[in-house]
Amino acid sequence: MYMQTFMLLAVEQGLATCPQEIWSVWPRTVARFIGMPDELMLFAGMSLGYEDTQSPLNSFRTTRAPLDSFASFLGFN
Repeated sequence: MYMQTFMLLAVEQGLATCPQEIWSVWPRTVARFIGMPDELMLFAGMSLGYEDTQSPLNSFRTTRAPLDSFASFLGFN
């Protein structure tokens, strides 16, 4: 919820974000690189900055599973 709120506030200020939970796969590697104390664990990170809408990389879209293949909404008509 914190990251979602932060991302919404960033958009309001004209910034783009990209949440990255993949860092949780390499917590010790990242901790060593940034000098993080052993009692802390990195779980997620976030890129923050101005979106480059002209970059071809930013037009890449992955395929997604249809919503009804993994979710059910009961009581909503």
